[in-house]
Amino acid sequence: MRPIPKGTLDFLRQHEGCVLRVYDDAHPQRILGPGAAIDGALTAGYGHTGPEVRPGLRVTQAMADGWLLEDLRTAATRLERRIGAVIEELTPHQYGAMLSFVFNLGVDGRMAGATIWKRFRARQFDQVPLEMMKFVNAGGRKLQGLVNRRAAEVALWSTAEPGSRPDTPPSSATRSADTSPTPADPVPTARSGTLITALTSATAAALVAVQQTIAVVAPYADRSPLVRNAVATLATVAAGAALAVLVLTWLRKQEARR
Repeated sequence: MRPIPKGTLDFLRQHEGCVLRVYDDAHPQRILGPGAAIDGALTAGYGHTGPEVRPGLRVTQAMADGWLLEDLRTAATRLERRIGAVIEELTPHQYGAMLSFVFNLGVDGRMAGATIWKRFRARQFDQVPLEMMKFVNAGGRKLQGLVNRRAAEVALWSTAEPGSRPDTPPSSATRSADTSPTPADPVPTARSGTLITALTSATAAALVAVQQTIAVVAPYADRSPLVRNAVATLATVAAGAALAVLVLTWLRKQEARR
């Protein structure tokens, strides 16, 4: 596992907050008495949950710090499992930002199909901050706390970003300079409706041309083995083209539904 970047623990301490008692995360302010009903997950320290967290447990700062490091290592393992070897290409700041992101949201369940993981696998690192900022809702509402946290993670991600210069030009300069946004990702070939449409049209045109050729030369097939073989070859090509048209038409319909 890649080492935890320096400063990541402090970043999490700042954004998680520490509670040195066991509480029900569905009712964080409620003091748990003997036999109290639990509606959420028993939690303590920096958002730590687990079988060791139980009502009446005396929580110390040392315990909270130990749990935080343990949970951060779990987040690192989950992140590596989700994005694979590309994790080694991240800068320490990018890695730290993603550890905070995964610590907060996880990688499984509702997060398993998130587009952000596709960005990593495609090495579209410029698109990662935009994906991070999508995760600011909880319980069906946008939460300012999550907006602030995502913004802090994006700021950490962008620190000493590779390929960037340390310049900080005044607004008078950027207003007159070419400040076009980072290009959006190109549509993958297999998902491009325009390309599929073009291929469908070209294949259909080729099919018509082959069929017309067969119609012209077929009457002479009985007179020449060469023509007969050519007709057979053209018939095979026509069958393949017809199948290709069917497949491309189906792909175009699937694309239209997305």
